[in-house]
Order: sequence, then structure tokens, then C-alpha cells
Amino acid sequence: MPEGSANGYDLLCWLAGCILIYGCLFGTGKLLLGATLQGVGMLAVGLAAGAYIYWDLSKRGWASVVD
Repeated sequence: MPEGSANGYDLLCWLAGCILIYGCLFGTGKLLLGATLQGVGMLAVGLAAGAYIYWDLSKRGWASVVD
């Protein structure tokens, strides 16, 4: 694969990053507005996505992120 081209793992990390951001954003909002169970659930999903990114990049090597 040529250097600089994306693969399936990069796409999964991108998707997990979106889930991480929106899960934490909306989870925090739900907590602040009183929907505790939904907020905790969304935060848990967001943190799980973050854990996946950390696991994947630890497995592939953090140098794959930096050119």
C-alpha cells in the first residue's frame, strides 16, 4: 500500500473518533439536563470508542499516526 493512503483500520479509527466525540458531547449534555441513565450510557459508549482507538494504535504502532 502506498505511503499516505488510508486503509480499513484508519477508517475504523476515524469512525471510533466520531463516536468518541459525539458520545462524550451528548452524554455530558444529557447529564447536565437530568437524563442520568442516557448520559452515562452515551459516555460509556464514547469511552469505549476511545479505548478502541488506544488499543488499535498501540497494536499498530503510534508511528502510523505521525508522518
